[in-house]
Amino acid sequence: MSTLNTLNLQIAFFFKEDFSKSFEWVSLKVQEEFGPNPSVNYIPLDNSAPNDLPRVEIIYNTFRIQCAKNRIDLIMDSSPENINLINKFNNIDLFSLGINIRRVGLVRNYYLNAEIKKANKLLNNDFSTINLKEITLRINHVTKVKDCDCNNIEQIDYSDSIDYTHNGSIQRLSGYIIRRDINTLNELTIELVKDDRKTLIDEFMRLSEEFVLRSKLS
Repeated sequence: MSTLNTLNLQIAFFFKEDFSKSFEWVSLKVQEEFGPNPSVNYIPLDNSAPNDLPRVEIIYNTFRIQCAKNRIDLIMDSSPENINLINKFNNIDLFSLGINIRRVGLVRNYYLNAEIKKANKLLNNDFSTINLKEITLRINHVTKVKDCDCNNIEQIDYSDSIDYTHNGSIQRLSGYIIRRDINTLNELTIELVKDDRKTLIDEFMRLSEEFVLRSKLS
């Protein structure tokens, strides 16, 4: 079976209520946990802009943190330091800013170097004989994780010209991008404290290494 390589990993915390204070406070709280002197970009947006668009981006060497009105995201390249970064991210003192977390999500992108014909076994006979250039397949099923109902999404995309940014440079890839996207359902209304979030993220990391579609590409 071809080797999967993790391209990047993203952790998202979704707020119970929109954040309405200055985003400078968020930057300071991030620096309390991760250290001073990052590159900080404040993004001027009108109040009518969607709440999920980042208002501040805090950039360190191997990762960045983006904060919008209704969520905060940690975005990392593949690295042995990822678990430590995730734990630090979970330790950011958002509660002192009046932020409560109600949802958690994880997105993990993999690259698989394989030919498009490997996906033919996932298609019915009407499509398997067509000379395809691109394929996108996506499945989602609800999974119970620590008493929380969660979306458990797997998506595969094949293209012979994938532009992917990695370690600050753009790479041209031919093959599959496999995305695992696991998140608590929007209907969840309870507050998720630090221990709850860690438990969910740990389990999401484990689930992100399980596949349905990818297993058919061998």
